[in-house]
Amino acid sequence: MLDLFFENEYTPWVWQDIFPEPILPPLVPIITSPDSLDSQNPRPPMSQSNNGSHNNHAVKSWKAGEDERKRRRKASNRESAKRSRMRKKQYTENLMNEATRLGVVNRELLNYLKVISHRTQLLRVENDQLHAESTLLQRDLIKMKHHVVMGMLLPSSSTCCMLSPIDPEQVIAFT
Repeated sequence: MLDLFFENEYTPWVWQDIFPEPILPPLVPIITSPDSLDSQNPRPPMSQSNNGSHNNHAVKSWKAGEDERKRRRKASNRESAKRSRMRKKQYTENLMNEATRLGVVNRELLNYLKVISHRTQLLRVENDQLHAESTLLQRDLIKMKHHVVMGMLLPSSSTCCMLSPIDPEQVIAFT
């Protein structure tokens, strides 16, 4: 791994021997406003030479670029906020529409439930009536079977000629 850093066989301390002075000039902090000037770290005075006017131009150019970036960022933020408000508005409208639709569906289901409940009640009443009628008919049938069996067992003057002798299978069939 050490070989990767020193491929050209010059270590950092050897580079200092080859280039004793720094290649780039030292960085000078740029203060954007005079109000932010700190008394402990004052801005170095700019020389009145050609280099100073170049630095002023660079600072102004930097400020102009910074202002342009701020302006674009603000415009972008405004557009983003506008899109966000539109999405929120659309979302709330969709929620309101869905709530209205679900309210209609809910009322329809309640009406359907009422109809089904009413029909169920009518069918229960009819079922109870049929059950009672069935019970009465079963009771009447039992009475009729009893009368038939009794009539077969007890000969009467009117039926003695018409009836044959009692067959046990006939009695079982009536019960």
